[in-house]
Amino acid sequence: FDDVEGVLGALEDVPGCELWASDLGQAACVLEEGAPWLAEARLPDRVALVLGTEATGVSNELLNACDRRVYLPMHGFADSLNVGVAAALALSTILALLGGGGGDLVDAEWTPEPPDALRDRWARALARDDEQLEAIRRDLR
Repeated sequence: FDDVEGVLGALEDVPGCELWASDLGQAACVLEEGAPWLAEARLPDRVALVLGTEATGVSNELLNACDRRVYLPMHGFADSLNVGVAAALALSTILALLGGGGGDLVDAEWTPEPPDALRDRWARALARDDEQLEAIRRDLR
Protein backbone atom coordinates (compact mmCIF):
# COMPACT_ATOMS: atom_id res chain seq x y z
CA PHE A 1 0.00 0.00 0.00
CA ASP A 2 1.14 3.51 -0.71
CA ASP A 3 -0.30 5.07 2.44
CA VAL A 4 -2.32 4.46 5.59
CA GLU A 5 -5.56 5.39 3.81
CA GLY A 6 -4.92 2.57 1.33
CA VAL A 7 -4.52 0.06 4.16
CA LEU A 8 -7.65 1.24 5.92
CA GLY A 9 -9.60 1.29 2.66
CA ALA A 10 -8.68 -2.31 1.90
CA LEU A 11 -9.73 -3.42 5.38
CA GLU A 12 -13.18 -1.85 4.96
CA ASP A 13 -14.00 -4.78 2.66
CA VAL A 14 -13.04 -7.37 5.30
CA PRO A 15 -15.91 -7.92 7.75
CA GLY A 16 -15.03 -8.28 11.42
CA CYS A 17 -11.38 -7.34 10.89
CA GLU A 18 -9.21 -5.27 13.22
CA LEU A 19 -5.86 -3.73 12.36
CA TRP A 20 -3.14 -4.67 14.87
CA ALA A 21 0.45 -3.42 14.80
CA SER A 22 3.63 -4.56 16.46
CA ASP A 23 4.87 -1.94 18.89
CA LEU A 24 7.22 -1.77 21.85
CA GLY A 25 5.54 1.27 23.40
CA GLN A 26 3.79 1.39 26.76
CA ALA A 27 0.34 1.14 25.15
CA ALA A 28 1.07 -2.26 23.56
CA CYS A 29 -0.48 -5.51 24.81
CA VAL A 30 1.61 -8.64 25.23
CA LEU A 31 0.73 -11.18 22.57
CA GLU A 32 0.52 -14.48 24.44
CA GLU A 33 -2.19 -16.78 25.71
CA GLY A 34 -3.31 -15.95 29.22
CA ALA A 35 -2.34 -12.26 28.97
CA PRO A 36 -4.41 -10.09 31.35
CA TRP A 37 -5.88 -7.91 28.59
CA LEU A 38 -7.52 -10.99 27.03
CA ALA A 39 -9.87 -11.37 30.00
CA GLU A 40 -11.41 -7.98 29.19
CA ALA A 41 -11.09 -7.87 25.42
CA ARG A 42 -13.53 -9.05 22.80
CA LEU A 43 -11.40 -10.52 20.06
CA PRO A 44 -12.31 -9.78 16.45
CA ASP A 45 -13.19 -12.40 13.86
CA ARG A 46 -10.14 -11.46 11.79
CA VAL A 47 -6.89 -9.58 12.32
CA ALA A 48 -4.66 -7.74 9.86
CA LEU A 49 -1.18 -7.54 11.40
CA VAL A 50 1.38 -4.84 10.59
CA LEU A 51 5.05 -5.40 11.41
CA GLY A 52 7.58 -2.59 11.20
CA THR A 53 11.28 -2.51 10.56
CA GLU A 54 13.71 -3.38 13.33
CA ALA A 55 15.21 0.10 13.25
CA THR A 56 12.09 2.29 13.19
CA GLY A 57 9.10 0.01 13.76
CA VAL A 58 5.66 0.92 12.44
CA SER A 59 5.07 4.56 11.50
CA ASN A 60 3.29 6.75 14.04
CA GLU A 61 0.55 7.44 11.51
CA LEU A 62 -0.19 3.74 11.12
CA LEU A 63 0.11 3.09 14.87
CA ASN A 64 -2.49 5.79 15.49
CA ALA A 65 -4.84 4.16 12.96
CA CYS A 66 -4.56 0.69 14.53
CA ASP A 67 -7.21 -0.92 16.69
CA ARG A 68 -4.61 -2.57 18.93
CA ARG A 69 -0.85 -2.45 19.48
CA VAL A 70 0.82 -5.74 20.40
CA TYR A 71 4.26 -7.09 21.17
CA LEU A 72 5.81 -10.53 21.45
CA PRO A 73 7.29 -11.37 24.84
CA MET A 74 11.08 -11.76 24.74
CA HIS A 75 12.93 -14.06 27.09
CA GLY A 76 16.65 -14.45 27.60
CA PHE A 77 19.18 -12.20 25.95
CA ALA A 78 17.41 -11.51 22.66
CA ASP A 79 16.76 -7.84 21.87
CA SER A 80 14.72 -8.40 18.73
CA LEU A 81 13.60 -10.97 16.20
CA ASN A 82 14.01 -11.16 12.46
CA VAL A 83 10.76 -9.82 10.95
CA GLY A 84 10.00 -13.19 9.33
CA VAL A 85 10.37 -15.00 12.64
CA ALA A 86 8.34 -12.32 14.42
CA ALA A 87 5.59 -12.65 11.79
CA ALA A 88 5.44 -16.43 12.16
CA LEU A 89 5.29 -16.27 15.95
CA ALA A 90 2.75 -13.45 16.02
CA LEU A 91 0.46 -15.05 13.44
CA SER A 92 0.64 -18.42 15.17
CA THR A 93 -0.30 -16.79 18.48
CA ILE A 94 -3.11 -14.74 16.90
CA LEU A 95 -4.58 -17.84 15.26
CA ALA A 96 -4.49 -19.64 18.61
CA LEU A 97 -6.13 -16.66 20.35
CA LEU A 98 -8.86 -16.44 17.73
CA GLY A 99 -9.59 -20.10 18.30
CA GLY A 100 -8.65 -21.81 15.12
CA GLY A 101 -6.19 -22.90 12.56
CA GLY A 102 -7.39 -20.41 9.98
CA GLY A 103 -9.80 -22.73 8.22
CA ASP A 104 -12.48 -20.05 8.19
CA LEU A 105 -10.17 -17.44 6.70
CA VAL A 106 -11.07 -18.44 3.15
CA ASP A 107 -14.46 -17.35 1.88
CA ALA A 108 -16.58 -20.30 0.75
CA GLU A 109 -17.39 -18.38 -2.45
CA TRP A 110 -13.72 -17.82 -3.26
CA THR A 111 -12.29 -19.53 -6.32
CA PRO A 112 -8.51 -19.72 -6.47
CA GLU A 113 -6.83 -18.03 -9.38
CA PRO A 114 -5.07 -20.46 -11.76
CA PRO A 115 -1.34 -20.55 -10.90
CA ASP A 116 -0.23 -19.31 -14.34
CA ALA A 117 -2.56 -16.30 -14.14
CA LEU A 118 -1.40 -15.55 -10.60
CA ARG A 119 2.27 -15.73 -11.66
CA ASP A 120 1.61 -13.44 -14.62
CA ARG A 121 -0.26 -10.89 -12.47
CA TRP A 122 2.61 -10.99 -9.95
CA ALA A 123 5.21 -10.53 -12.73
CA ARG A 124 3.33 -7.52 -14.17
CA ALA A 125 3.16 -5.91 -10.73
CA LEU A 126 6.85 -6.50 -10.09
CA ALA A 127 8.33 -5.47 -13.44
CA ARG A 128 9.40 -1.89 -14.12
CA ASP A 129 9.29 -2.22 -17.90
CA ASP A 130 8.52 -4.69 -20.71
CA GLU A 131 12.09 -6.00 -20.82
CA GLN A 132 12.08 -6.83 -17.13
CA LEU A 133 8.60 -8.36 -17.46
CA GLU A 134 9.82 -10.75 -20.13
CA ALA A 135 12.86 -11.67 -18.01
CA ILE A 136 10.65 -12.47 -15.03
CA ARG A 137 8.25 -14.51 -17.17
CA ARG A 138 11.22 -16.42 -18.62
CA ASP A 139 12.49 -17.22 -15.12
CA LEU A 140 9.08 -18.46 -14.06
CA ARG A 141 8.91 -21.08 -16.81
